[in-house]
This record gives sequence, structure tokens and C-alpha cells, in this order.
Amino acid sequence: TDLSSSTRSGPEEEVLAVVNRNAAPFLGITSVGVHLLCYVRDIDEDGGDKKPSLWLAQRAADKSKFPLLWDPTVAGGQPASRTLFENVIKEAYEEAGIHPLAVEKNAVSTGCLSQMTCKPDGACMKQSLYYTWDMEVERETFLPKSTDGEVAAFELCAAAQLEYEVRFGTRLRPAMVLVVTDFLIR
Repeated sequence: TDLSSSTRSGPEEEVLAVVNRNAAPFLGITSVGVHLLCYVRDIDEDGGDKKPSLWLAQRAADKSKFPLLWDPTVAGGQPASRTLFENVIKEAYEEAGIHPLAVEKNAVSTGCLSQMTCKPDGACMKQSLYYTWDMEVERETFLPKSTDGEVAAFELCAAAQLEYEVRFGTRLRPAMVLVVTDFLIR
């Protein structure tokens, strides 16, 4: 939603402005998002690791941008009032029903991705930073469930499906192709 960290020079400084993320690209301000990628790693018949499967979240039909397209398990804009990890914990509970202690204990920071996007006609360039965390979950016991209505469905996608979507598919929200590609590389 909002980002104000760039308007402060220290923790005790007065906040000069809080800018809604929808206005950020028009002002040349970087947009920030957090993403939690919950994955399952199975063991193959020979006892070795298989490629992981990733839980994807389908955006609700009433979302104003990219309705019914797919995101990583949890995706949210960064508000001014929380730290990045606090926001991941909050979003994980709201969007996927994941208990905050599970995220605190098991989520592993995997970095920050930078991406420049624009509208199809080339207008409205937008710089985005995506802070990402991975969390391995058990196939038998983990089932994400939306608690805030922003997610229509969840689907566990095998690595081959993810690779197809990144290369040729149309199901992923366009900006999330980078996040999923980064996951596949790791």
C-alpha cells in the first residue's frame, strides 16, 4: 500500500510524506512488495530430491488489477507502518491462513529482485522491488486458505508447469514471472 521509508533520514525523524503505491510510478517512486513462496520438495524413487512444487495463489475476480491471474503463495504491497518481515507475516495469515509462528520459524529470506515494468503501450514506467522469502511446507499437512477474500484459489504447481508458465503461459501476473523465474533458478 504505502511506502515512506525513503522520506525519512533516521528512525526518529518525522515522516514527511506517505505515498500510496498506486501513485508511486507517476511520481518516479519505487514500489515495494513482499512475497512468500511456499514449496514442497518430494523425494524421488531413488531417494534423491525432485524439483520442488510451488503453491500459487489465484487473485480474486474483484481485484482491480490482474484479476484471476496467479501470484506466488503470498504477495503484498509494503505499507509504511511495518517492517518487511512483519508484512510477510501479516500477508501470509491474511492471504493464505498461515500461522504467524510458522512464518517466523520457517521462512528464509532469499533476497530482493528489481524490475522495471510499463503498460502495454509503453506508458507509466514503474520501478519495483520484490523482497522474497521461501518456506518449505509438507505436502500432507499444508493447505493454504484465503482469510481475506483476495485469493480465489490455490494450486500446487510442479516445476515443469512453472517453467512452462514462465516461458509460454498466460496464467501468471506479468510482474510475477520474474519472482517465479528466480525461484526456479534457486
